Amino acid sequence: MRSRRARFQRYWPPVQPRFHFPDPAKTMKSPRPLLLLAAALAATVFPSPLAATNGMNMEGYGGKLGLLYRPTHELAVGLTYHAQTSLSDLKADNSSVRFQLNVPGMGRIPQALAGDIRVRDFEWPAMLGLGVAYNPAGRWSFAADVREVFWSDVMQNFNMRFTAAGVATNGNFAGQTLDATLFQRWHNQFIAQGGATFVATRELTVRAGVNLSSNPIPDRFLNCLFPATIERHLTAGFSWHVNDPSGVDCSAIYGFTTTATNGYGITIAHRQLNTQLMYSYLF
Repeated sequence: MRSRRARFQRYWPPVQPRFHFPDPAKTMKSPRPLLLLAAALAATVFPSPLAATNGMNMEGYGGKLGLLYRPTHELAVGLTYHAQTSLSDLKADNSSVRFQLNVPGMGRIPQALAGDIRVRDFEWPAMLGLGVAYNPAGRWSFAADVREVFWSDVMQNFNMRFTAAGVATNGNFAGQTLDATLFQRWHNQFIAQGGATFVATRELTVRAGVNLSSNPIPDRFLNCLFPATIERHLTAGFSWHVNDPSGVDCSAIYGFTTTATNGYGITIAHRQLNTQLMYSYLF
């Protein structure tokens, strides 16, 4: 049963904060309230998801503070605050850009420049969350939480700078810089989500959930590079306990279609279907 709950937490962790706390049902001899406080500070040097192909990386740190209150064995309430990150510029050295020069009388001339790319002032926003979990005696358990994501503090503009390297192949462009700004002007985002778990048999656990949120992107500045417009998600999944060290987990997330028209008159429709199948072996 312990390994089944661990797999459930990996797939659907809707209760904030997401820290590993002792189980009061095991640590307390009487059902008295339990209050726990946890804090975490992380300082990392890490590659971005683009590192595998473009060699992009950054350094920085962030912090999280969490509070967990358990008035009874069955009920738990959590509060968490994730501070805004402090990251260096996202860097991609030894990169290149390609464009076309429109020269009168000569037509369009392809041009390729070698240099370095910097994404400037790109941060992860602060977040405040409140969650509750209810685990009555029996096969059912329920969880829900609400979050406020402070996008407006970090997603005003997307700023990128390209500096052409001082090499002969760059010609007269050597040493010059190109600044590009993509206006964002995102709003803060409110998110509410909930889920339920049912232990059907000793081996099988099934779960389902729903996620509802506001759209943080103003229609005027909507861009296909940042289509974070989906407001409704449904989730479902199951865990199959094969034996003590191993199990199979399957999950699916469906994001309902959201359609918006930006300031250039371009209509963008976005929906998602994500599935995952995982085999776990615990050493």
